[in-house]
Amino acid sequence: MERFKPLWHIVVMVTLPLAILLLSSNLVLRVSETYIYHFNDSQVTLYTGVDVSGSQFASSITDYFNRIGGEDFQVYEQNGTFMDPLFEENESRMMSEAKRTMTTEFFAGLLLLGIGVFVYILLMRRGDVKSLRKTGFVALVLGMGFLVTQIIAMNNPGFREWLYDTFIGVELNENSLIALLLSDPFQKSYLLFATILGTAFMVIYGYIHHYITQEKRIFS
Repeated sequence: MERFKPLWHIVVMVTLPLAILLLSSNLVLRVSETYIYHFNDSQVTLYTGVDVSGSQFASSITDYFNRIGGEDFQVYEQNGTFMDPLFEENESRMMSEAKRTMTTEFFAGLLLLGIGVFVYILLMRRGDVKSLRKTGFVALVLGMGFLVTQIIAMNNPGFREWLYDTFIGVELNENSLIALLLSDPFQKSYLLFATILGTAFMVIYGYIHHYITQEKRIFS
């Protein structure tokens, strides 16, 4: 254990902030508030040409992302006595790939969190509190750096295109409804919510870390 102690500190330093980044960015895509804010801010639903509100789209998207298994993504518009599907097959497939990617990201975040917490507790029990305190605060700074990097990267059209091609890769039609709803400037709403949640997680982590690693004084 002593021989690999620097490695364990690096594990804590990297896994905890990376877990916070992955989980915060994932969770904001699973709540309807992110999409409602985007639809209200961009007014994009006014240009869809369908009689479906932004809140209905938001509810359908998050219900699909949070559902375990189930049918393909689809939203229906009332047309007299009929319900017309709004999304084409390739759009449903795109949402399926997005859901698969989000599920992978979520469990990767949980795995990193579990590893980080396990090693953190291990170092605490070994009595390496002083070094761990420094490591924990380096992790905090690194985590804030991750959030800033995410803001810069996601505001780059080329990076967003690379992400889509790499993790989803479904070619959409030029007049795609899902592309209209979730393309630029959706990333601005996503980044707003992800940064707020990620910062909140960092603050909570920082407080807990400070509390449990602070030097205990007999007289205070």
